[in-house]
Amino acid sequence: MHSPTSISMQNVRTLILGIAACVLLFSIPASGLHTPQQWYDTQKNFDDKDGNGVEDAIDELMRKDPLQTIDVFFCFLNDCRPDALVSEIKQTVISYGGSIGYASDVISTLVVKGIRVKDVICFTAISVKEIGYVHLDHIMVPHMAISGEALKAHAGLYSPNTAEDLGYDGAGISIAVLDTGCDDPGGPGVTHNDLPAGVSAPGVGGLFIDASSNLAFGNPDDQQGHGTAVAGCALGRGGVSGNRGVAWQADLFDCRITVPGPSGTTSASNIQQVVDWLTWNHNSVVPPVRVANISFGSSTPSSGSALTYSIEALVASGVVTCVSAGNNDSCPGTGIGSIAVATRAITVAAATHNGTVDRGNDTIANYSTIGPGIGASVKPDITGYGNQCTMQCPQFCQAGTNADPIQAPSLNSNTGYIDFGGTSAASPMVAGGAALLIQLNPAITPPAVKSLLMNTAEDKGPVGWDSAWGAGLMDLGPIFSGPPPSCDLRVKAVTYSPATVQCYQPVTITIEVENVGSVAVTNFVVDWERWYFGPSQPAMRYPIGSGPTPNSGGALLPGGTRLFSRTWTPGVSDNLPLSQHSCFWGIVSASCDDNASNNEKNRNVNIIGVTAAYTCSPPAPMNFTGKIVFPFRIGHNEHGTAPIVLKLVNPDPDFQVDIDVDNSERISPDEILVDVDNQSCAVWGNLIINTPPADVSLKSWPIMVYARDYRTQKPIGDFLVLVDLTDTDQDGVPDVDDNCPNKYNPPDDTGFQPDFDQDRFGDVCDNCPEISNPDQKGSNRGDGLGNVCNPLCDLPSDLDDDCDSDLHDFTIFAQYWLEGIQ
Repeated sequence: MHSPTSISMQNVRTLILGIAACVLLFSIPASGLHTPQQWYDTQKNFDDKDGNGVEDAIDELMRKDPLQTIDVFFCFLNDCRPDALVSEIKQTVISYGGSIGYASDVISTLVVKGIRVKDVICFTAISVKEIGYVHLDHIMVPHMAISGEALKAHAGLYSPNTAEDLGYDGAGISIAVLDTGCDDPGGPGVTHNDLPAGVSAPGVGGLFIDASSNLAFGNPDDQQGHGTAVAGCALGRGGVSGNRGVAWQADLFDCRITVPGPSGTTSASNIQQVVDWLTWNHNSVVPPVRVANISFGSSTPSSGSALTYSIEALVASGVVTCVSAGNNDSCPGTGIGSIAVATRAITVAAATHNGTVDRGNDTIANYSTIGPGIGASVKPDITGYGNQCTMQCPQFCQAGTNADPIQAPSLNSNTGYIDFGGTSAASPMVAGGAALLIQLNPAITPPAVKSLLMNTAEDKGPVGWDSAWGAGLMDLGPIFSGPPPSCDLRVKAVTYSPATVQCYQPVTITIEVENVGSVAVTNFVVDWERWYFGPSQPAMRYPIGSGPTPNSGGALLPGGTRLFSRTWTPGVSDNLPLSQHSCFWGIVSASCDDNASNNEKNRNVNIIGVTAAYTCSPPAPMNFTGKIVFPFRIGHNEHGTAPIVLKLVNPDPDFQVDIDVDNSERISPDEILVDVDNQSCAVWGNLIINTPPADVSLKSWPIMVYARDYRTQKPIGDFLVLVDLTDTDQDGVPDVDDNCPNKYNPPDDTGFQPDFDQDRFGDVCDNCPEISNPDQKGSNRGDGLGNVCNPLCDLPSDLDDDCDSDLHDFTIFAQYWLEGIQ
C-alpha cells in the first residue's frame, strides 16, 4: 500500500479545498461523492455556512466593503506549524500592506493584521496552500456578601454544611484571572485591600499584553476596573469592603489580556497568547495555577474560533477553565457563542439572588445569555450569581430600562472595590468553587471538577439540563456536607481499531475502566487525548473529541470493568496538529478518587499519511458506480492572462485518469494548457477517475497534478490525491465508503448498501438494524443486541445496567436489602 510517506517528492504540498477564490464561488459535485471540503469537515465551522473556508462575516464584508482592513486568523491544516510558515508568507503580507501578528505555539494558527478584505481572499488562494479556515480576530468585551453564603462556600444560613465550616478556603491554589488586570493592595492610590498580592513564576511576575499587542511579563495594572472586580468574586479577601470571594484564601496569578488603557476590550489573539503561555507554564507558577477564569467574549455570535481550540488545550493540560456565558439575552436567538462554546471549559450563566441568602427565591438573570451553544455545543454548563450588571449587546440590540451601565471610577479601580455583576461575576464564583474542590482533593482532574459541580448543582427551571440554567445553580453543600468519600478507579487498557490508523479514516479508541477500590462508583467521566510530537516544540497533549463522556451505565462495583469508546478521524475531526508517531491517552476522573497515579494510560500509535512535513493528503474514495469527479485547486500569482501547463502523473496504468479544466487545450497525452486570469487567483479543475476493470486488485496509489508557467517553465504548484480502494470484505465497496467494512454486503438494486435505519451502519453489522443507534452501544455482549432495541435493558431487575438479570443483579439487590434493614 502506498501512502504519502512513501512518495519520494520533496515539495509535495497538500491543497485541500476549503479556501475561497476571489470570486467566492464553487460548484459542489453531485451528492454522494466525497470532496476535499467534506474531508476537511467544514460542517464543524458553523460560521462558514457556504463551506468556502472563510468565515461568513468576511464574506459579508467582501460584498459590502472589500477595501476595509481587518485582522484575521489563518487556521492551518493539521500539522503545518505557523512558525514554519511565517517566513514564507511575511513578504506577501507586507506587499498587501499588512503585518504578521501572533503565531500560536499550541495550535496551528497565525494572525495577520491590517490586511484588506479582498486581499485576504486572494492571498489565501495564492500563497499559503495549507490554510484550512480563515476567521476574524474578533473583538472581545467584558461580560459584567450574599453570594458566598448562598453558594454554601461561607458559613451562614447553610452551616454546618459549607466549605468554610470544614476548613476549606482555597489556600495553596492559584487562580489565573485573565482580564483587565488587578490592582495590588496598598499600591499607589489604592484604598482597598480585598485582593492578595499576585504570585509569580520564576522570572515572571504577572502576564500582560503591551501596547504593541505582544505578551510581556511584569505586574499588570488594572486601568479599567473589571479585572479587579472579577478577581474579588473568585478570591477577594474581604478587606475594607467586607465582601469575600468564594475561595477567599486562594492565590492570584494576574493576567491582563487587554492593551494599556481604559477601554476594557481586547482581541481574541491577545487572549490566546496568555492562554497558550498558561498551557505550557501553569505548573511553574508558585503555587501552580489549577484554575483560570475568562469573563470575556465576543458580542458577534459565532461558534468559536482558534482561541476556542487553545482553551481546549489549556484544560487538557490540567487547568480548570471557567468562561462567562455572556450578557446578550436581549438579543433573541443569538445563543451562547464565541469562546464559551469550548466543550471542556465550564460555561457559566448568571442567576439573581434577589438580596437574600435563601436560594428559594433565586431567578435566572434577565441578561444571562440563553443557550444552547451556537453550533454543536450544549451550553451553559452551570449557573453562578451575578447581580446588578449592564448588558453587553451588539449595536442592533436595545438594552432594557433597568440595565444602566456601571462606570469604572475614573480610569481605574483605585478608588474602591467595584460592586458589579453579570456573567462576568458568576464565572469567577464558579472558578472559586473549583479551587475549593481541588483543595479538598488535590488529585482531582478538570473533567472531574466539572462533572462534580454539574452533578451537585441545584436543579432550577425545567427538570434536568436546560438552556437557561444549564445543570443548575452551583451548590457546594452536597460536596462539603461530610467527610469526602474515597474511591479508586484506574484505566486498565487503551485499545484502538482498526489496527492501522490513517489520515481521513475513522479510528475507534476504547478505554477500559476498572474499579480497584472498595466502594461502588457512579459519578465519573472518561476522556480521550493524544500526544503530539511536533518538529519545533516539546510534546503536547491534545483533546480528542468534544469533551469527556460521563458514565451512564450505573454503579461500577469493586472489581468491575467498563468499556468506553470514541471515534476520531485524523485530519478531519479537529483543527489540532498531527504527528506521525503519537500516543492515545485514556483518562478516568472521579471526584472521590484520591489516587491519581493510575488514572491515565497511553498506547503508542503511528498515523499513516502524516508526512515528515506534518501534513495529511486527502484520499479520493471510489464507489464503483462510474467515473468519480475529484475537485482540485492550485493557487497562482500570475498577473493578467497567463498560460499555465498542468501535467498529470498517474503511476497505475490500470486506471484511466484525466483532467478537466475550463478554457484549456490538450498539448500532450498527459498535459493541458490553461488560460487563467488574476480574477480567480487559482486554477480550478476536476480529476476524472474511471472505475477499474473487475479483475484489478484493490489498492492505494497517489495521483499528482503539477502546474508550471508555460513561458518560464517554472513550477507553480502541485496537487496530491491518494486514491484508496482497499476493500477488506471484497464486496465491491472500498472501506472508506463501506457501512460494514468487515462484513460482505454489496449494494442492492438501488445501488446502495442496505441500511434500513440510516445510521451509517449497514443492516448486516447493525446491532439494532431497525432503530437508529449510531453509537452501537450494546451492554449485553452475549445477545449481540444494541441497548436501544434490547428488551432486557428495560427489566426492573437489571440493577447493574448490563441488559440482563443474573446472579450479579441478585447480589446487588441483596446488598441493598441488607443495608436497608441495618
